Amino acid sequence: MIIEKIDDRTINGGMDLSPLLNFKAGKPTALSIFDPTKNTRFAVTMKPIALGELEALLYQRWIKQRRDSVDKLSNGTIGYVHVGRMADGAYRDTVAEAFGRRVGKKALIVDTRWNPGGNMHDALATFLSGKKYLQWVPRGQLLGWEPGRKWYQKTALLINEGNYSDCMVFPWVYKHFQFGRLIGMPVNGSRTFVW
Repeated sequence: MIIEKIDDRTINGGMDLSPLLNFKAGKPTALSIFDPTKNTRFAVTMKPIALGELEALLYQRWIKQRRDSVDKLSNGTIGYVHVGRMADGAYRDTVAEAFGRRVGKKALIVDTRWNPGGNMHDALATFLSGKKYLQWVPRGQLLGWEPGRKWYQKTALLINEGNYSDCMVFPWVYKHFQFGRLIGMPVNGSRTFVW
């Protein structure tokens, strides 16, 4: 497929397309397309997205690829979550993922690579520190357990040199309390506080 025109402006070889696409996010944009395999031309209208939206979609694809890989390699026995920030929204996403799709898994890979920080190390450590101490099994049917809002199965923590700020201290907390294995590249370890 070859894009020949953008909004009726002909595209020439080597042409810089930026001026034709800049500031088009959310606005209908017409493309004239040539299909050389069928020797046909047709037009489509699309709405370009902003760079931030593209980054969010690429991030979701990156997570899905890793989640699918962990599912495949573990035969569905290990879960995967990525903690994108050390912030409340990311914490809620992590807990929802662990108790949603990942509930019943034998282990959980907690990926914090490229996390820019925030202030969530204690909440995340508390969540991963669960020790199962009670089950409700009336008439042989498992109905629940305590703690109900903590992960009590095995975990491994993925880290790298892209961990920053509060996400530099979290690997130390994870290792200090012996929650599980650290995997990856060392974090800087300088931890920053901004007031």
